[in-house]
Amino acid sequence: EALKGQYRCIVPELWGHGDSDVLPEGPCTLATLARDHLALLDALGIDECVLVGLSIGGMWGVELARMAPARLKGLVLMDSFVGLEPQITCERYLGMLAMIEQVGAVPAPIADQVAPLFFAHQPDAALMAGFKVRLAQWPADKVASLVAVGRSFVTREDRIDWLEEMRLPALVMTGCEDKARPVLEGYLMAEVLGCPFRELPGAGHISTLENPAFINRALAIAELSPRLSWAMKIGALLCAGAALLVLLGLLSYRDGQRIAKVLDQLPTLLALPLAWRRWRQGDAAAGYILAG
Repeated sequence: EALKGQYRCIVPELWGHGDSDVLPEGPCTLATLARDHLALLDALGIDECVLVGLSIGGMWGVELARMAPARLKGLVLMDSFVGLEPQITCERYLGMLAMIEQVGAVPAPIADQVAPLFFAHQPDAALMAGFKVRLAQWPADKVASLVAVGRSFVTREDRIDWLEEMRLPALVMTGCEDKARPVLEGYLMAEVLGCPFRELPGAGHISTLENPAFINRALAIAELSPRLSWAMKIGALLCAGAALLVLLGLLSYRDGQRIAKVLDQLPTLLALPLAWRRWRQGDAAAGYILAG
């Protein structure tokens, strides 16, 4: 809502989700999902875009970036990981998907296990309840599509090496309380990409629901000026340097924390003058920086 006044925002729903149709015949992989979204861009007449991918959206987003790098002006990976799924969680998720497939619905015990993975440690009760209701009411004719899409990311191949070859502007963000995709995974991808990393306070896996204001502000900062993106990269490097000094005993832990807090606010401070001008021109996204 905050960004659509200034940009054309397209939010596709995966096969078998929301108002989308069931999965077409044939295998479902992250690569086929990427090709489907390229076809959508073609159908809409969009030559290039900034891709913001949450969870599985970041996974097929990296596939798309590899297939058609000229189509992307930037890539934002949120609460996602393009390395292999750890064996323990892989087996757990595959077991859940097998049960859903067998029953032909999302049974209550599975919903009770899955729902907490998507939210922070103390989630909004209404968000949690609504999520469980949607799982319980999943249309029977779309359950097979849900299972196939789920298996496509659980059994994904390791694409971390691909990140090293990407040269497009990028940003990685992860909810600080994300149980499904730990913060360290986000740090790893940002380090390989050589891009900024933002930890989203008070948010779990569906961070866009739990802290939308912070995300809108981060996206606005990243878009406002290339200089700000460089400031974020430099800030990340300086934070890493401060952490190294703490490990070597050359800097106290408390001083290291203070430096990290100051550097974390640097891009926002640099963005204020430009955000003010853009806000006066009617850019709602810039208003999030000023409000923050």
